[in-house]
Amino acid sequence: RGGPMFFPHLREEEKKASDERIKNHVKQYAKWESSDRFRACNRAGDVPSDDANKSSLELCAGEQGMSAALKEMGFDTTTLDNDLKLSATSALSLEELEGRIINGTIHDHPHLGKAFSVIWAAPECRTWSRASSGRYRNKDFLDGHWNRALESHAVQARKDIESLVNILSYYRKRNPKVIIVIENPVGYLHLHPVSGLFSSFLGLTRLKISYCKFSGESKIYPQKDTNLWTNSSILIS
Repeated sequence: RGGPMFFPHLREEEKKASDERIKNHVKQYAKWESSDRFRACNRAGDVPSDDANKSSLELCAGEQGMSAALKEMGFDTTTLDNDLKLSATSALSLEELEGRIINGTIHDHPHLGKAFSVIWAAPECRTWSRASSGRYRNKDFLDGHWNRALESHAVQARKDIESLVNILSYYRKRNPKVIIVIENPVGYLHLHPVSGLFSSFLGLTRLKISYCKFSGESKIYPQKDTNLWTNSSILIS
């Protein structure tokens, strides 16, 4: 709809509503450790940990490029993606994986009910990326354009990040030494208060890299500015 374009007062109302939502999220995330979902995932992790040596989990795996590289290094790899065409080890969404952790069925899962030594997560970036040209959100409407057709996509992307935090909390409880990396293009995620959970509850540090710096004679990578949130001392140093 074109209302705010022609009636500035409507945009002002939408901006006020959006700002209020962000304020509520800040309050919500400050008490995240007391949320039912977070507590349930933490409790589920209180089980005897098995050997996690050289085992990896790639969440939102897509083409599973990271797992392919880790497999070459001798890792036992597990992948998860809800796109059936991608043939991941487990065809689940983040919300579904979180649900299995909370209801206890994760322990019976043949691939996901174990500890891992490395977890790489690349949550869906479409709504967070600047490449979407503000279709889903922008710096003034970080939680999504208020009451617009694509708002639900932006809201779901935020909920996916919340699920991801709870999932990683569970696996960190299973193996306190697990190396975690969350990847997302430089855009709006690091500006949204939900990303604060990466540092406050997972202890991750945000790094900014550009993939072109990893180009070599045999492979040229594009300049793609990317945020990594990680606890890897090698990457941080």
